[in-house]
Amino acid sequence: MLKYFASVALSIVVSAPAFSGSLTFNPPVEEQVVSQREVIGQSNVRWVVPLIALGVVALAVSSGGGDDPETSSEPPKNLPPEPPKELPKIVVPD
Repeated sequence: MLKYFASVALSIVVSAPAFSGSLTFNPPVEEQVVSQREVIGQSNVRWVVPLIALGVVALAVSSGGGDDPETSSEPPKNLPPEPPKELPKIVVPD
């Protein structure tokens, strides 16, 4: 029985380094991150698109189109037509 315990202990001691890995710590190699500078032309897009959107909103607000005749740019459609203006009289000498 003592030989059995001795052989088990010896096999554990001998096989332990095989399962434990290396004795020195090798840290994982980290990849270096390279940042690329933006092209100058691409940075202009960031403010042009919102500027165009604000222009479209301002145009829609200023064009009116509501029922209020004071703010609407179009004449009201339910008014009667204007009477014709008098033509100037031409005086012909005799």
